[in-house]
This record gives sequence, C-alpha cells and structure tokens, in this order.
Amino acid sequence: MASKRKTSLDVVRRLTRVIRWLSSDSDPERLLSEAVRLSRVVAGADGVSLMLADGEGTELVEHQVQGRKLNPTATRVRVGAGDRNIASRAAACRKTILVPHVRNEGQEEGTPGGRAKSVAALPVLEGERLVGVIVFGSKKRNFFGREDVPLLEYLASQMALGIHLCRVHGQVGSIRSRLELLHHLARLGNGSLPPEAFLSCIVEELRRAFEVRDAGVYVGDAERGEIALVARSNSEPSETFEIGSRQKLEDGLIGTIFKLGETVYVKDVSKDPITAGKSVGVSSELCVPISVGAHCLGVLDLQSETVDNFTKDDVVVVETIGHTLAATLHRLSKPVPAS
Repeated sequence: MASKRKTSLDVVRRLTRVIRWLSSDSDPERLLSEAVRLSRVVAGADGVSLMLADGEGTELVEHQVQGRKLNPTATRVRVGAGDRNIASRAAACRKTILVPHVRNEGQEEGTPGGRAKSVAALPVLEGERLVGVIVFGSKKRNFFGREDVPLLEYLASQMALGIHLCRVHGQVGSIRSRLELLHHLARLGNGSLPPEAFLSCIVEELRRAFEVRDAGVYVGDAERGEIALVARSNSEPSETFEIGSRQKLEDGLIGTIFKLGETVYVKDVSKDPITAGKSVGVSSELCVPISVGAHCLGVLDLQSETVDNFTKDDVVVVETIGHTLAATLHRLSKPVPAS
C-alpha cells in the first residue's frame, strides 16, 4: 500500500466531508455509495463490498459494491456460517481479518473485485452492535498487511457513522410521510363519505402507505362472541373477502385483540402460537384496538409479507389512526332509524 499512501490523506478528508453531508437533506443512499467508492480509493483496492446486518444480527446482505457490477440479486451470508467466508468470520468475531495471500481459488467466498488474491474484512460497529461488514479485495498478493489495519479500521468507523446517519435520515423521512398520511386521512374523515366508503378508503390508503399485503377493519360483537369484517384491502387481486363475514373471538389474533383492548405487534407470525400457520404469505402482523374509553368497538389489522415490518413510529401512527376510527365504527354500529 506504500504507493497509494501519498494520496490517502486528501481522500480521507473527502470521505469525512461526505459523511458530514449524510446529515443534510441529500440522498443518503447516493452519498453512502460515494463513501464506499472513496474507501476503495483510500485502500487502493480493486473492489469493496459493504454488507449490512439484519435486525437480528444473524445475516449479512450485500448493500453497496464498488469495483464490479452489482449482483442482480443481493448476496446474503449467515454470520458464522463457515470459515470460508471472510465477511461471516469478521462479523462473528467482531475483529479485523486479513488474508494477505489467498492461496486457492474459492478459499475466500464472497470477496469483491473478482478473484481477489488479497482480502481484508472489517466489522462495522455502533458501540457493541454489529451493523455490517466492509470487505476490501485486491488482485495483488500480499497487498493488505498489518500496517494497513489502522487506516482500514478508520474507514470502517466512518462507514458506521455514515450508516447511522442514513438510518436517521430514513426515519425522519418516514415520520414525515406518516404525518402526511395522517393529515390526508383526517381530510377524508371530515368529508361526507358514508362510514362504509370511508373505511374502505382508509384500509386502501393504509395498505399502500405501509406497503403491506392486507389491511382490514373489524367490528366486534361481545354479546355474540364474534367479530365481523367491515372493510378490507388486499394486494392479491385473486383473493376475495366477503364483507360482513364473521369469526369467533377465540379463533385468532384479531378476536384476542378485541377482548384485550390492547395493541399487539407480532414481529414473526411463525413463532407466535396464536398466529402460526393461520395466514399463508403473512410474516408479521400489527393489530390495534379501535376503542372509546375502555370500550373496544373493533380492530384495525395490518398484515405484512416481511418479518418485523413495522417500526415503533409505525405502531404509534397506526394507533393514532385507530383512535380516529372510533367515531366511524360507533356510527356504523347504530341502527338506521325507521323512515
């Protein structure tokens, strides 16, 4: 790396500026890509791969690659999945791993820059929490050595800051979009739509805004021990649901929420005794009671194909929408006066 150190200081300064820009209103993904590109320049690598950890910290997903064409589908690897994958090993031990001389083809799986002959992998950490791994590859043997570790670890620390700022930027954007959604739904509610039409609009807007498979509103009947579907929107045109269909309160999560009167978010339905195996294609489910005081009128239900799809802010927004629907369900439950 001696030949490239003459220009490293200037590039490091540029990288630091890029990371600062991530906190602005610029496109965070574009700037993160630029940070990876500059990291490649600083390290003099033929390829750099930034892999991000999932929420559980058990799997890495290729997020940004510089030095070769991005894969059509993201590369995934389980943390600690085997000693042949350098990214997996770096994530598992939370330490920098150098392979100065890759002796055999296939010795190091998942390396960037084509058939790398020298590889370095560094965990990207926020405190003790793993957020990803950055992997550098070179076509030159013995390119990465112990003397390069301080610089490479500096690059990994800057990448951790960049990822954190991207996440904050995304959260701010998400909150802004959710507030816009609340404003839009409030305007719908102030109109002259009949309750059935209003609820139909609500579930359609929610399904699209949260990009979920299914959104529904149910009205409960405690005396009959049943809950009835009054509005639903589903992303599968082939699936039809009959409005007015009923189910027993004991039959699933929706009835349970009606009886409890409390919000329940199931991050992974396959691991929950109530929801496991009940709905094909559903991976997470958010159920919010629609109540007036302590009296529960119904349930707002969102079902996603993605595990752990909803953030804490999402839950708050859906609860707020649930509160606003109480008056509509109350109107819906009133008998129509005789003419």
